[in-house]
Amino acid sequence: MLQTLGQGVCFGLKRVFFRANARGPGMGEGGVSIMKNKKRTSGFTLIELLVVIAIIAILASLLLPALAKAKAKAHQALCLNNFKQLGIMMQLYADDHEDKVVHNGNGLIKKTWVGGVFSSRPEDALKPEMLIDKRLSLFGQYIQTKGVYKCPTDKSTQKIGRREMPRLRSYALNSFVGWDTSRGQGEPAYRNQPNPRYQSYLKMADSARGPAEIFTFVEVHPVSLCRPFYGVNMKQNFYHVPAGHHAGSSALGYMDGSTKVRKWMGKDTKELQARTKEAHWGNHAHSNMRNPDLVWLQERATKLKGRR
Repeated sequence: MLQTLGQGVCFGLKRVFFRANARGPGMGEGGVSIMKNKKRTSGFTLIELLVVIAIIAILASLLLPALAKAKAKAHQALCLNNFKQLGIMMQLYADDHEDKVVHNGNGLIKKTWVGGVFSSRPEDALKPEMLIDKRLSLFGQYIQTKGVYKCPTDKSTQKIGRREMPRLRSYALNSFVGWDTSRGQGEPAYRNQPNPRYQSYLKMADSARGPAEIFTFVEVHPVSLCRPFYGVNMKQNFYHVPAGHHAGSSALGYMDGSTKVRKWMGKDTKELQARTKEAHWGNHAHSNMRNPDLVWLQERATKLKGRR
């Protein structure tokens, strides 16, 4: 259809230019001299211009949605690539630390995979050093590209004083991955994250004791994102809400290094994702346990200790 319309535009333009050029000074149709038309100005007629404009408008209406869809697909591919790189860094860290998973936590007690606590220190969302400085981020020793932590579709901003600038991080790490709550070397749970009744994965080899798929990194709704971890309530409701940056979908990374896209289906999830102009959600209690998206995440976050 686009090809046919394009041919129509070319034919129309050729016809218009032919007619314009066939009329010299004092020449009528077919090149015959007519003195009474001597003062007539050669060029496009109004109808011809309107036809060409209409055809261009039709072409634009067909092309723009296709271009927008292609752009969205490209952003989704970039997001998946970001998770692929984060998965590589997780493996590099494990290779350098006797198979240990990079530390995950509340961001205030010990150094975690990235730094930053947006809820109590909103300026952290604008600081690249929280991502790439090895004194503040465990991944900082492996990559110096801050863009790997940001979904290109995420347009959220942070206002500090009179400044309003784009946030630098869109992702968080499953609270059951890398968060050691043991006494002495570990870090205490924060608001029951991670729930001690469920399995935590502290070494890469521990994934063999989990569900078939264990998600690691996930895109988080900008109003819900705060600390380095992504909280998962195993019974009640959303602790953190997943983002829907890709037409209601989100990219996720997994412990085996793979990446996938999940289309969120729950009505509550979609309604929450549409709420973007609110202050930070600090209560961490959204939707309910019947939400299919919450159940889907729970099944891929962990399992009860002792359950095979």
